[in-house]
Amino acid sequence: MLGSDGVEGHVHFVNILEQVRALLKHLYPTKPITVPSLPAPTTNKITNRFGELKVEKVSSSFAATIPDVPTFAREETVDIKYEAEVVDDYEEAFFAACCLIDDMDEVRQFLRRTWKACVKLPF
Repeated sequence: MLGSDGVEGHVHFVNILEQVRALLKHLYPTKPITVPSLPAPTTNKITNRFGELKVEKVSSSFAATIPDVPTFAREETVDIKYEAEVVDDYEEAFFAACCLIDDMDEVRQFLRRTWKACVKLPF
C-alpha cells in the first residue's frame, strides 16, 4: 500500500475510515433497502405548480391597517464608470503585501494547529 507515489500521507486517514466503518458496521441494515420506483418525468408537458392555489382578496378593514410606504420616483440613470485608484506609493503597496503575508501566515498556523489536534485523537 505504501509507495513512492505519495500514498503514504493518506494511510492515516484510510486507517481512520476503516476503524469508523468497523465501529458503525452493526448499524448497517441486514437486508437491502428497497426504494419505490418513481414514475419517469415527463419533459414534454410544462404545468403551473401553483395553478390550484386560490388567491384571496384583501378585506378593506385589513387594507386600512397597512401603513403607506413611500415610493420614490427613479431619476434617469447616469452612466458612471468607476475605476480603481492606481497606487504609486511604495509604502502603501509594501503595507498591502505585508498584510497579505500576515494573513497567509495565520492560515498556515491554523492548519498546523488543526493537523496536530487531529493526529493526537485516539483512533
